[in-house]
Amino acid sequence: IISTLGPYLMPLVLGSLAKNFPDLDLQLTEGLTEDLLNSLIAGSLDIVIATKPVANHTLYCVDLFFEPFMLAAPKNHPLIASQPIASSQLNGADMILLEEGHCLSGQALSVCPAEKRRAEKRLHATSLETLRHMIATGKNYSLLPYLSVGKNPPLQSLIDYLPLADNSLGRTIVLCSRKSTGRKADCEELTKLIRRHLPKELTIPSADQT
Repeated sequence: IISTLGPYLMPLVLGSLAKNFPDLDLQLTEGLTEDLLNSLIAGSLDIVIATKPVANHTLYCVDLFFEPFMLAAPKNHPLIASQPIASSQLNGADMILLEEGHCLSGQALSVCPAEKRRAEKRLHATSLETLRHMIATGKNYSLLPYLSVGKNPPLQSLIDYLPLADNSLGRTIVLCSRKSTGRKADCEELTKLIRRHLPKELTIPSADQT
């Protein structure tokens, strides 16, 4: 599972996995999308949970859910006073992003208007939690996936977490496996279990896509 999702999704489903599949030998790995997909294709992983797009004809992928982005900004930031917050107000030069290799960086930056995406001295963080601390101690902001915010987000005395005016801005989470494994039924069971434990605010696709 990608590292920007694992710490926030897995606590929701691990208990149910252990209860419903007591014989399951689960070995959980977190990492970057490209590395995980390469391991999946090579056969060293059975399933990868990542974000779209995943372009490889040897893989079978199912849309798990859509996760909207939330604005995370220091308390009293000027953006906070201008709710609802439109994507046109975001500026890439003012955003803190994850280091290169994290798909979330490009996804968050793509929300900004095209003319505001380039920046010579943009700040970068090694993880979402480091990014969160950088927001709390400075003047810059970022976009965080919904699950990483939760109902009682860390540093909420220093950071405001707000939805964007356009709730279609976010990322689609997919579950991928190799077509050659013949384990489509297992993937479907895991997909159903994950969806049963998602917060109601997340959108589940009406039809699966392969």
